[in-house]
Amino acid sequence: MEEKNGNIQILADNSFDAENYELAYNYYNRLLEQDLENAENWLKKGYCAAHLSKFDRMLDKEVIMSIKTAKNSTSFNDEKTTKVANEISTIIFDKIVESAKFIQNEIDNEFNGINILPGTLHGVHNLKKIPIQMKVWNNYSEKLFQYFKVMDFVVRLKPNMITCEKGYRSVNYTNLVSNHSGGHFYKLEGNSSESILLRELFQFTKSELNRISPNNEITNPKSTSGCFIATATMGNYDHPIVYELRQFRDNWLLKKTWGQSFTNWYYKKSPKVAEFIRKSATLKTLTFAFIVFPLYCISKLIKKNGL
Repeated sequence: MEEKNGNIQILADNSFDAENYELAYNYYNRLLEQDLENAENWLKKGYCAAHLSKFDRMLDKEVIMSIKTAKNSTSFNDEKTTKVANEISTIIFDKIVESAKFIQNEIDNEFNGINILPGTLHGVHNLKKIPIQMKVWNNYSEKLFQYFKVMDFVVRLKPNMITCEKGYRSVNYTNLVSNHSGGHFYKLEGNSSESILLRELFQFTKSELNRISPNNEITNPKSTSGCFIATATMGNYDHPIVYELRQFRDNWLLKKTWGQSFTNWYYKKSPKVAEFIRKSATLKTLTFAFIVFPLYCISKLIKKNGL
């Protein structure tokens, strides 16, 4: 039995290192059936559950339970706590952003499938979007909220610059998407348990970020990570369009030699331009129409066609 478990341990760890989280998750479950005291296996099971969690298979309880169990071990020191909290918060932040974008795409796809009668006014047609927004958010918001419970857990497990940034931005981003699509996600000012958790997570992470770094650019953004003009135009670092343009920069533009040169030039020249845009509603409108939105459409087109 011991030899068999040793082989399973090797298979589990090799699968984990190869990022085959489904296989690793199953192996760690088998190992933990034989040894409930192995903190490292509990921890890696938690990582696997975080990676595997999705709307049709929410593993939020598995993540929290696995990390809690591992943390009870004497080997789970402060350094490991920080590492785990940082990495899990990053995984969950990406899950939240992907989920919010998925919900928005579901709304757009269903709305675009509506047959428009000739002569229908644009405003009347747009009214048909409201029940679609409500239906789609109602279908997915409860599952999306499960990610926020994990985020709240890991932020409070180890509040620091990384975990609090992910916590703050996850609430900020999701509510921006929600507001763009009818505001049907939980309101921060509401009295439901969901609203209370989101509000407290938002306020806690903001307070911690300001305590750790009073001049931080996350809660007091004047433009961060180089998206100066887009952030100034949209008014928020976590606006979905700004997020999309950062992804376009990181995943496409910076992989080109000319793109790196352009980005370096842009970093030097754009902050002063962004200051003018930020102070003028007219400049924001013009910049959105002629720069930000066309770039956003190009980035979506490039991603869609895999260029």
